[in-house]
Amino acid sequence: MLNAHFSSPSVRRRRSAGELMKVCPGVFTDRAAWEAADPWARYDFALRQIGRTRVLAGRAAARVLGLPVWPVPDVIEVAAATRGRAGRVHLKGCPFSLHAFVHTGETITCAGLSLTPPAETILRAAARSPFGSGLGILDAALKNQSSPVSMPGLDELLACEGQLPWRGGRPALKAMLTLATPLSGSIAESLSRAVMYEHGFAMPLLQEPLALRDGTAARPDFLWTDEGIIGEFDGNIKYGRLLAEGQTAEDALIREREREVRLLELGYSMTRWKWDSVVVPSRLVAQLERAGVPRLCSRRPVELTPAQFRERLERPWG
Repeated sequence: MLNAHFSSPSVRRRRSAGELMKVCPGVFTDRAAWEAADPWARYDFALRQIGRTRVLAGRAAARVLGLPVWPVPDVIEVAAATRGRAGRVHLKGCPFSLHAFVHTGETITCAGLSLTPPAETILRAAARSPFGSGLGILDAALKNQSSPVSMPGLDELLACEGQLPWRGGRPALKAMLTLATPLSGSIAESLSRAVMYEHGFAMPLLQEPLALRDGTAARPDFLWTDEGIIGEFDGNIKYGRLLAEGQTAEDALIREREREVRLLELGYSMTRWKWDSVVVPSRLVAQLERAGVPRLCSRRPVELTPAQFRERLERPWG
């Protein structure tokens, strides 16, 4: 567990001895515990410490709202009162840098931390994420199942997007807003749709009800009706959601395979993929092509190159 230690003579002595490390100005933690912690635990701990004195924004605020930020950011985004204080700030000796957005309006409180308002938070977080990750944030916000605060609808997000100052990244954000839907079941499904969009595949129907021969209905993750193709993302989290009381993961897997048989009886073909195909898009592209999913165009991906993405992160309004 990561514990905060605040600046004092004893803390300074322990830091000099190498026992403690600096997390942010005036806050330290045990070095051994930090090195043993996973990346998300480090990020969450650091944003909470920084959030003690700053208004959190972007992906940091989205994380507090329970939205699926991915991958782990290397900066913690905060609000700045003036343009002169905006941009990236390197904190000497600290594991995370800050990136500040100009924000002079109202804030909200969530989990004891001050955040920029939900609509601005969601848009900033999406715009500063890779395309698929940003789409996942928007999908989850529209679904609004686990957030401790009320989330904006699509109309409010579109209105806010037109009011915020942007420098770079706006075309990608507009594409995300076009694709965003509350029907996506997980960040993995959002990432999958992003790959389909970026590589010009026909976009599927989501969670479309299909009547099975036994009188029940199934809602596949992805459905290409004209081609008779079903796409399914397989993941441990998904099967965890399928568990009824007293069931094991193995029970859920057997039930899912039985569901697949009933879908195949209707004449559909099915292709399944896992997380490794989502994070390496070329694998999913090849699998969709083998399954016969039509490719409507050779769309140039809206994903920026690493150099372009880093450049945009350095801009005050990026």
